[in-house]
Amino acid sequence: LTPDSPRPALVEADAARLPFAAGRFDAALSVHVLHLIAGWRESLLEVRRVLRPGGVLLSGYDWRPPDSPGALILEKWRDIVRSRGLEGYQPGARDFDDVKAALFEMGAMMREVSVGEWTTARTLARHIETIEHRTWSSTWIVPDDFFSNCLAELREWVVAEWGGLEREFTTPHRFIWQSFHWR
Repeated sequence: LTPDSPRPALVEADAARLPFAAGRFDAALSVHVLHLIAGWRESLLEVRRVLRPGGVLLSGYDWRPPDSPGALILEKWRDIVRSRGLEGYQPGARDFDDVKAALFEMGAMMREVSVGEWTTARTLARHIETIEHRTWSSTWIVPDDFFSNCLAELREWVVAEWGGLEREFTTPHRFIWQSFHWR
């Protein structure tokens, strides 16, 4: 963009009912959002509707091994919350495979590219802090009145599993771009 380029307009709208004409855009971008949208399938249909023929949906996400301590701690958190009668997940898509399957059902073709790799070193205490501070969307739905009990149970489980909260683990990560297009 140059200084005299038209400024993009910011439009706030329901992702499942976009206020744009069909075939309006060449591309759409989605990064770290579909897990937050209850009607994520409808949102994907809307993206498809507003894309021109040959348009592309770029979707990006962070990947880490499902057996990494951070992933296991988050899954245990969800189990604890579910054991108390609440849904342990965020309102939207649960994982990228669900999103990919939905787009394939819509006739999309996909190309996937890993564009970055890094490692993080974190203590188990730091993993628990991300839950305690409600960083993850799966913590937002837990009512305050029993959040602390769930957190205490999680801490006990972590200590029993790994022997202490100050133990540090190194976890590999990748950033993945998925490009979905339709003929």
